[in-house]
Amino acid sequence: MVTATACTQHSWETFYDPYERVRCAFCGYTPFATIPGPQRDFVVSEAPYPGYFAGRGAGKSIAGLIKLIHYATRNPGALLFATQPTNDGFEQNVLPAMREIWRDGEGSEWAFKEKKGQIVFPRLNVTVLLLSAEATIPGIGASFAAGWMDEIGIGNQRDLFLSLQPAMRQKGYDHQIWVTSTPKVTYPWIKQIWVEHIHPLTRRELASWQGRYPTFHAHTKDNPWLPEEIKSQLLSEWEGSRWAAQELAGEFITVEGVAFPEFSRQIHVRAFDGRPTARRVVGIDFGQARPTALVEIVQDEGKKLWVVDSFYKRNAIEDDWVQWCADRKITKLVCDPTASEEQLIFWRGKYNIYMTPAKSNRRDERYKFWSQNIAVKDDGRPNIYIDPKNEDLIAELENLAHAVTRGRNEPEDKWVPGSNDHAYDAGAYAGMEFEGYYGTPHAPFALGRIIRRR
Repeated sequence: MVTATACTQHSWETFYDPYERVRCAFCGYTPFATIPGPQRDFVVSEAPYPGYFAGRGAGKSIAGLIKLIHYATRNPGALLFATQPTNDGFEQNVLPAMREIWRDGEGSEWAFKEKKGQIVFPRLNVTVLLLSAEATIPGIGASFAAGWMDEIGIGNQRDLFLSLQPAMRQKGYDHQIWVTSTPKVTYPWIKQIWVEHIHPLTRRELASWQGRYPTFHAHTKDNPWLPEEIKSQLLSEWEGSRWAAQELAGEFITVEGVAFPEFSRQIHVRAFDGRPTARRVVGIDFGQARPTALVEIVQDEGKKLWVVDSFYKRNAIEDDWVQWCADRKITKLVCDPTASEEQLIFWRGKYNIYMTPAKSNRRDERYKFWSQNIAVKDDGRPNIYIDPKNEDLIAELENLAHAVTRGRNEPEDKWVPGSNDHAYDAGAYAGMEFEGYYGTPHAPFALGRIIRRR
């Protein structure tokens, strides 16, 4: 009978097949095989805050998950945590990976407790609380032995990391927080901690940082189990670009305040091929001295978004954009929700164009739409493509940058003065309509029943 006792006899020296696992003669458990080099060194690191910063497809999440299993098997009775940047991250990323490497153990060696938000190892009496960076964290008051933060380069997870640090206080265990991610210049706190060794809030040198924050870097091409088709695609799309060191080698680079570091003409700009689409939405951002912009987005049958057309003109009069809509048989627009009801009724009566208030005018919601859809997954594909004729939108996405106060290095919640974001706003108003869309369009606009959402 296997007993829940720690074992120090595990071997990490050889592997023959991806994630091969041979049962340990001492305790019944043996960690899964790792890629020799940085991934293996990261998994066996006993430092308090090891970071595995690797290129796309280099095995970051798998490394973090194997380290979680490794810690659990060596520390029966531990209370652990695992974080994801989004609420659906566990079911989309962690569970599939767990089942890939340990499907035969589900139900007996480990189990997913969806309602409780936990993964448990029953024979080891180990519980892993699953925490999302998007939600209010319920477990900070707990005393953890260790934990894993995955994809810390997605969203600003600085405050979550700083909140979890003092929660490492379960007695009788060697405490660790390990992180996995592709470095992101958008959030300099990661580089400040693991490279510069300064506190991201106080800017003071971290106490006794030597040996406590080791970094392990791996290149995309070094993963022998990444399918050659995906590997070739990633290399062809990123090699030679200013982002290659970050996206392929997992290295920290510096690009001051850039809003969308992942945006690439090679990846995101593609001619729309006329494929069947499920829905079309057009957003408008009004301007007077500044440009008026309209952006048309369609969703294909595979749920990918395509920016297929746009209008962009400074000092535009109403007849300009109304004629553009008429030429394309567009009779419904999504606009800034702060527009007055009287103005919307006027346009409906004069031009027969329905105006629907956008879901939100909040800056963070508009940025969230673009950043999440521009983000390139490990297969090298984003969720949105832009036809090359939409040059004004492309230029905005390439050039938008967060204002950065001198001496602080942390991006502010505003753009660099003089930035153009008109097509960006119009596209966000349209694009937010697709969030949660499953084939049933919104109720049509009704006169006198406009709801302003903020």
